[in-house]
This record gives sequence, structure tokens and C-alpha cells, in this order.
Amino acid sequence: MIGGEPLAERQMIQAMLADSVTELWAARLITYEAAQAHDRGDELRSLHARCAIAKLYASEAANRIVDRVLQIFGGRGYMREKLRRALLPELRVDRIWEGASEIQRLIIARALHEARA
Repeated sequence: MIGGEPLAERQMIQAMLADSVTELWAARLITYEAAQAHDRGDELRSLHARCAIAKLYASEAANRIVDRVLQIFGGRGYMREKLRRALLPELRVDRIWEGASEIQRLIIARALHEARA
């Protein structure tokens, strides 16, 4: 509550929540599409690029979402015993495992180049 009003009633907070849920949906849809491509037996190179896109977008989006949550909750969101605080180190590792974001970008760029050729 801020000034007798629930935090979620503030327009800026609503905008941050809307951005977060939009990114979450986009990450899910990209991931589902990559899984469907795998199930269809799409070409390995194409599948590799789709997986790189899904991994890049989802891991980067997760960091942006948690950053917004920390911003919304302010000092409370940064306290060590809070789950939001515990997520930061885990999310940072997710951007590195299975290839850092920069590697995913290279995989995607190569796929674009090969598609053009």
C-alpha cells in the first residue's frame, strides 16, 4: 500500500507488470514453436537456430522481468531472504549455461546468413 492505495493500482506499476507478462508470453510462444519444430523433425540447422532464439529471448526476458520486480518492490525486493533476491544469481547463470547470450546471437546470425545464401 502506498498512500492508502494498492501498489498494483499505480499506472507505472501496471505498465511494468504489463511489460513483464508480455515478455513472459513471448518467451513461452517462442519456446513452444521451437519444441513444435523439433517434434515435426525440422532440419537440424533450422532447429538449432530456433532453440538459440528461444534460449536467448527467454533468458534475457527473465532478467528484465526480475529487474522490474526488484524495481517495483524497492528495498524490500532486494532483501536477502526474499525470493526475488535469490533469483538474481540463478538467472545470471541461465544466461551463460548452454552458451552465453553472445554465442546464441552468433548462432542466430549464422542461420540468417545461411538462409540468405
